[in-house]
Amino acid sequence: MQKLTFLFMMSFAMALGMRSYNVLLRYGIPTREMLLPIVLNLFLMCAIAMLVQFLIAGPVVRRLAARLVEPGRDSRNKIIFYVSSLSTCVMCPLMSAIATLLYRFAEGPFAEVWFKTFAFNLPFSFVWQLLFAGPTVRFLYRRIFAEETRPVFRTLTRLQGFLRG
Repeated sequence: MQKLTFLFMMSFAMALGMRSYNVLLRYGIPTREMLLPIVLNLFLMCAIAMLVQFLIAGPVVRRLAARLVEPGRDSRNKIIFYVSSLSTCVMCPLMSAIATLLYRFAEGPFAEVWFKTFAFNLPFSFVWQLLFAGPTVRFLYRRIFAEETRPVFRTLTRLQGFLRG
């Protein structure tokens, strides 16, 4: 249940940021008439992001992160940074491809439109993930599951301290 909650919170935060960014890039400040379609689209993209993260990106990121960081050796901040960065590197091209198929298919050849979409989204997605969505979701998640997560963090901190000597 906790993993699903975190997945939903992070997917929603990233979909909100990326959808807002893309709407501002394409249309400028949205009008009242645009708000309902934007909100409905936000929930669609959130659901798609959850599926992509759960089925594709999550397993890939876990395998890549296991090669780069080690919980007993590396700090929690380093692990968070690597996992967040890897998640962005895997999710951004996949979600850009999905957005290209759903919304921009008539704008030209798929590869060209996808690459342009990906190139515009990648810098923002890194900044949004590392500086806003990630810290905010982790903060809220720790508050929601304070009793369940506190012992895990204490144990991890003790284990890291013990392993460091």
